[in-house]
Amino acid sequence: MTLQRGEQVSWLLRGALSYLYYDSLDATGITKVKSPGESIGMAVRYSGSILTATFGPGYETRQTKRTDPFGLETNNNERGAIYQGDIFFQAAPLTSVSLIGSYGQASQYFWLRGGVKQQISNHDQQSDTTLHAGAEVTSQGNKDINTSQIGGVFEIAYPRSRASLQLRAGYSRSAYAAGTQDSGAYFGVGSYWAY
Repeated sequence: MTLQRGEQVSWLLRGALSYLYYDSLDATGITKVKSPGESIGMAVRYSGSILTATFGPGYETRQTKRTDPFGLETNNNERGAIYQGDIFFQAAPLTSVSLIGSYGQASQYFWLRGGVKQQISNHDQQSDTTLHAGAEVTSQGNKDINTSQIGGVFEIAYPRSRASLQLRAGYSRSAYAAGTQDSGAYFGVGSYWAY
């Protein structure tokens, strides 16, 4: 929600629901972690002709459940500050570069993604849909697990409704606190809508 809109600088109120889940592997086996959360915060956004950047802190709460290899469950309510930011740069008329990141103190979890995307259709901006293709690198984790991913993204954008559907695939590698590693392919689907 925009609290104050300026010619280039705006102030925002942001809220989010999230669901963090991962497996942590050690010598005794796999611990499953599930952590739904909620956050609210403020942000400042700069919007220029070729650059848009948004940064701001917030506060989040999480309801984290850990199930150890023996089936024992522990539940914790976690809370703390969260810091989020994103930068979108129009490097050329049909090419954009982005960097998006966040860090939450509640779970001590960071997430960072950098990418480049090329518009491959609707060059005259007259169609209801626009296709993009690109590449991304993602890094995320905390004290339990660190995961790095590299892959491609294909996007179907709907400019008039300010929405998009994104398909992702690539190679993922995870390193666990116990020193073990795991790797393989990943696939993902995302839907975005700006309001």
